[in-house]
Amino acid sequence: MGEAQQSNVPVIIQKVHFGSLANEETVHKLQ
Repeated sequence: MGEAQQSNVPVIIQKVHFGSLANEETVHKLQ
């Protein structure tokens, strides 16, 4: 169970990072 949680951590970080990149792109387009 612990190993499964550890392998999920990078996926969550990637999703958050991708989301912030998308937000930056949107801000640049609005400006």
